[in-house]
Amino acid sequence: MDAFLARAFDVLKDWIPLDLDTYETLLQHSGAADRACYICKKADAYTYCLFSYPLYCKDGIPFHYGTDLPGSAECEQWILLVFDENGNVIADLAAQGMSLHELAKEVNRKRLEEESDWLYWQSEILLDVSLNDPSDSEAVLITNAYTSKRYRGQHIFHTMMEMLETAILSRYAGGTLLLCISLDPDVACYGEDKSDVPYIYSMKDEPVRLYNAEILRHMGWQAFKLETDEPVEDGAILWFAFHRVQLVSL
Repeated sequence: MDAFLARAFDVLKDWIPLDLDTYETLLQHSGAADRACYICKKADAYTYCLFSYPLYCKDGIPFHYGTDLPGSAECEQWILLVFDENGNVIADLAAQGMSLHELAKEVNRKRLEEESDWLYWQSEILLDVSLNDPSDSEAVLITNAYTSKRYRGQHIFHTMMEMLETAILSRYAGGTLLLCISLDPDVACYGEDKSDVPYIYSMKDEPVRLYNAEILRHMGWQAFKLETDEPVEDGAILWFAFHRVQLVSL
C-alpha cells in the first residue's frame, strides 16, 4: 500500500464513493487508457499525489465499483493533493474529465448544472469554444484548485496544473485537451486555511479574480468575463479561463 495514497484516502474518506481497498483493486484491473490512475511524485519539499476514479459510464449511467469494468467508464473524477514533509495537505485540485462527445449529451449537461452553476457555465464554455475540435477530444472541468496562503509563490498551482495535463495527455498518441476553470477565489477544503463559515462572494473579490486571470494568462490560458443582461451584485460566476492543449504524434 502506498503511504501517500493511504493518506489521501484518509483525508478524503467523507468525500469519495469508494474505499482504499476497492480503489487498489480497481487500479489492478485498469489499463493505461482507462479512467483510473494513480501518480505520485516529489517536487521540491512537497509530494504531489494525483489520482482518478470512474464516475459515470456512457450516457451518464453511474459507474458501479466491483461490477463494471474500468474500460466502460466515460467520465472520471480527478483529485490532486499536495503534502508537506509532515503529511499535511497544503494544496489541492479537483476536476471532472470526459470526452466532448459525452459532455455534449443532455443528461451530462443537466447533471453538471445540478451540481453547481460554475460547472454549468464551464461546460457551456467548452462546448462553445470546441466547435472545430474532434468529438473525442478530452474536456476537463476544474471544480477547485487551492494553495494554502503561506505556501503561495512557490509555483505549486502551476505544478498541479502541469501534472494534471501530463497525466491526461499520456493516454493518447495525439489529440486535443480542453480545460476550463472559474476565476472566482477558491475556498480551502482541507488544511490550515479551512473554515466552517460559508464563503460569501461579492464584488470585493474582483481584484482576486483579475489576479487569477493574470496568473493563468502567463500559463497560456485565455481568461474572459461572461456578458449578461441580468444584474449581477456579487460578481461571481462571470470570470472564467480555458486552455487548449494539442498533442501531436510525430
